[in-house]
Order: sequence, then structure tokens, then C-alpha cells
Amino acid sequence: MEYFKLNQTVYHPIYGEGKVITIIENVDYSIRVNFKQGNTCFTKDGRCVIGEPISLSQNPIPEIVNKPLEPVYEPFTYEDYNLLMGKWIRHKNHKSFLCIIRIFENKLGTYELLMTYEDLLKDYEFSNGEPCGKKVE
Repeated sequence: MEYFKLNQTVYHPIYGEGKVITIIENVDYSIRVNFKQGNTCFTKDGRCVIGEPISLSQNPIPEIVNKPLEPVYEPFTYEDYNLLMGKWIRHKNHKSFLCIIRIFENKLGTYELLMTYEDLLKDYEFSNGEPCGKKVE
């Protein structure tokens, strides 16, 4: 079974675009491809090394695009009272502003309400838009 022909444009994830310049029958590395960096040989089905995955493609290989990981936050704890006392927060949906004025072991509060540290992270953000939690490193 043939996969490549002479003068065919082919693609490799490392070498990029190339052109098939030689095909030799009955040898392990029967296809020679000319890339910008030079020539490289492949098996007839497009393997750079026998037993390894196919790496030579008949079609352009899409560029890999990595996105930065989103930061992960965990709830504050009582020990973070100095980061919370007197800070202005706003509800994520209602955008109403509140000031943290009470800190307890399992809860914290404003003039109007008490909430858990988990609810603070889930439902509120600081007035500058930052999450109301500790960034997990």
C-alpha cells in the first residue's frame, strides 16, 4: 500500500512542510523528504523510527495552541482576618457593595449579614474584581 508519491507536499510536527524527493522500494526507510532544515528519511507509512508513531502527514498539521491555566482559589480562613477586615466586597450578581466588619472562626460578616468563607468565595468578589479567596499555587 502506498501513502506518498514523488513531489508530494507533506507535513511533519517538528520539521514543518516538506516535499517527497525520493521513494526507494524494499528498504526500511524508503521515503526521503526535503524540509527547510534538510532531508529526512521515513518508512513507507510515514514513521521516522520503526515502531514509533507515524509522524509524516499528508495533510497540514494544526498548530498546537496552549492556553494559560485558570487560577484556582480556595476559601479564606479565620487566620486570614488581616486580609479581610475592612475590605469592600460586592456580590457577583447584584453588584451591591458591603464592608467586612466581623470575623469569626467559621463565618465573617458585614452590617447586614453573616456568611461562610466558602460562600464569600462563591458569591462575592473584592471591589477591584479579584476573587474573595486565596490563590492556590
